Amino acid sequence: MAGSRRASAVARFGLALAVPGLGHFASGRWGKGALFLGAILGSFAFGWGVTGGEAVSFRRHPLVLTAQGGAAGPTALALYLSRSRPQEKWIDALLEMRAISPEEADRIPRGVSRSDAWDHLRRKTGVPDSFLEAAYWESSRRAEPRMDIGVLYTMIAGLLNLLVAADAAQGAESRTGNR
Repeated sequence: MAGSRRASAVARFGLALAVPGLGHFASGRWGKGALFLGAILGSFAFGWGVTGGEAVSFRRHPLVLTAQGGAAGPTALALYLSRSRPQEKWIDALLEMRAISPEEADRIPRGVSRSDAWDHLRRKTGVPDSFLEAAYWESSRRAEPRMDIGVLYTMIAGLLNLLVAADAAQGAESRTGNR
């Protein structure tokens, strides 16, 4: 009996890490599950959205991912979506620096990673790496005020979800006093 309770607690913890609130749903605590699902996913989505999808990044914020990873499912989804979307901001910075023409910008493949787009620019236009790096950091500098708040919101969501997952692991047994 104790072994099945432990397995059930581990399962609820894993469910809660994957999707905030799911561990509570699994233990029949629907109100708490709905509250945590809305609050944590809302916080994470706000943080990710306000930064244009750049708050969750291996390259820009490798240490921050440890906190964001507390919400494993949303973090994994954000990493996947960020990887596959075009990097419009640095293309705009390249245009403003007059490193590329609007026609060249239109020819950059959309929906590819930044490194694939950079390879395209190097081959087709001869834009030097120094311009590409400068444009990337210029676009990052402009986004910095939003970046700070977005990273903070996604980190809070991840850390809060660790507490929520621990609560979900205790499950319905803790309500009746059985441990």
